[in-house]
Amino acid sequence: MLASLSGALLLASAASASKLSLASADCKLIPGSPAWPSPGEWDALNQTISGRLLRPRPPAAACHEAFAEFSDGVCTTVRTRWNSSQWHSEQPASNMWQNFNGYSCLPTEEAPCSDGGYPVYVVSARERAHIVAAVKFAKEKGVRLNIKSTGHDFLGRSVQPKSLSIWTHQLKSTEWHPVGYQPKGCDFMIREPAVTFESGAQMGELYAQAKERKLMIVGGDSKTVSGGGYLTGGGHSPLSPKYGMGADQVLEIEAVLASGEVITANECQNQDLFWAMRGGGGSTFGVVTNFTVRALPEVPITVWFGTLRSNASAEAKWDVVTHIFREWPKLGSEGISGYLIGNPWSTINVPTLQIIMPNTTSRDDLQKLMDPFVAGANNATGGQPILRGGSTFYSGYGNFQVPRTNLTRARDPTSTFPGTGQSKLITSWLWDTEALASPNLKQALMGSTDNETLLFTDFTAGPGTHSPPFMRGGGNAVNPAWRTAWVRPAAEMNWKGRDLDKLRERMATLKTFERALISLAPEGGTYGNEADFSADNWQHKFYGSNYPTLLEIKRRVDPDDVFWCRTCVGSEGWEETEEGQLCRV
Repeated sequence: MLASLSGALLLASAASASKLSLASADCKLIPGSPAWPSPGEWDALNQTISGRLLRPRPPAAACHEAFAEFSDGVCTTVRTRWNSSQWHSEQPASNMWQNFNGYSCLPTEEAPCSDGGYPVYVVSARERAHIVAAVKFAKEKGVRLNIKSTGHDFLGRSVQPKSLSIWTHQLKSTEWHPVGYQPKGCDFMIREPAVTFESGAQMGELYAQAKERKLMIVGGDSKTVSGGGYLTGGGHSPLSPKYGMGADQVLEIEAVLASGEVITANECQNQDLFWAMRGGGGSTFGVVTNFTVRALPEVPITVWFGTLRSNASAEAKWDVVTHIFREWPKLGSEGISGYLIGNPWSTINVPTLQIIMPNTTSRDDLQKLMDPFVAGANNATGGQPILRGGSTFYSGYGNFQVPRTNLTRARDPTSTFPGTGQSKLITSWLWDTEALASPNLKQALMGSTDNETLLFTDFTAGPGTHSPPFMRGGGNAVNPAWRTAWVRPAAEMNWKGRDLDKLRERMATLKTFERALISLAPEGGTYGNEADFSADNWQHKFYGSNYPTLLEIKRRVDPDDVFWCRTCVGSEGWEETEEGQLCRV
């Protein structure tokens, strides 16, 4: 009962779950439905895809005696790596945050374990033909379809219960184009270095390959993130304030549509999908098989790293954090990015600040900007030296990005992102110049966290996101709020255990934090890849004025809603029942 109750709470949120029959024509099939495909039909699919159909057990099954996979030795490995985002990305059905599968199976003896929160079958795709077969099967049979690459998904969209899942993690081939790229069907060459990579390629892998070629790409901060969800969601980056969003770099997309057709989208063909799939969300219009993106000549970079003094008062730390936010446009206008992570209420998770300046000649380029910035922050507290730090110069971006670890890794050496393997909820908002100038700025910041919450801020917007210096096709579907924003503060909750009262309390508190963040820019929006999965009016919050056009494209290319995921374009036409079935509203 725990899994189903938790699943209903999370997946249906405040809405009551539908009670439609398992046999209803208005529902996707799940096990127990009279028309659920027979074993013979699943075997036929498996033969079509060269034996790549998996029937995975829950990722922690080895820790539970009821499963044939029970093994003390394997369980020890599972427990050791449970907090590793890379480990979860390598599991065919796992996701990184356990509240999104209803705590179906945790690696502890006292926890229940079932497969109720996971896909039933997984197609471990190694080529586009495997994806085509899976999509056609789901469409013909009417089963629920899920798409997972790494499972690094803050909204739980890459794990759908009782579904057929397409796992793209093994699609990692890359091809570099050092002098330029000619998009398919176009009669011109784009005279910029580029790289074509399959949608399962992860940022750490791409960064390493780029470094070998003295190139760099606009990619995510976490190296376990893959290209698929990152680029289709827009993709912000440490390089974005200077060079633009990840989606702004895309030259071409290959994808499998709901019909099973493999299409190429670029500025010369399928232009509507080329616009929509760069920022309009993943798992929506099709399954992306590969991207071609612009690569940049590698430049030197200087990084300033600092911390707030742990024994300073919470009030003083909030004064410094408020100053950092208020003055950020002065740094952001220089194409500088950064991250502020921590909690001024806490003496343990003390805020840390990382500032990144590309295309520098020495550490002094950044240090001379940071000295008055830091002095101003400390003057905000009456001159107390609360914020301290220094700069390091790297001769190439890859020398910084490839060997680095995430800022939060020091708190958990087995993880590349905080809270992996636990529960996670997040809400965020994009703040523009007017929001940062508000007299209520400090009040909004203080109202967006409590002592159990991380303030995880991305300073990854600036001139490059406001007016992208390189974007093909005349525009894309990135949320327009990015085009005026400077910062993206986020309240991130991570906690252990599976207590439903704690889950309910945290969800209610999250709404309070969301109201505080939105209060400074109520007509703005957020980054749909890192936001509250249960947000109301998510169509505007996640997609802005682009939503009506995105919905029209969705209805045309996928009229039967073969593809569905939470808060994705067109998802409002369906709801999830307590049984994990997807039914039309």
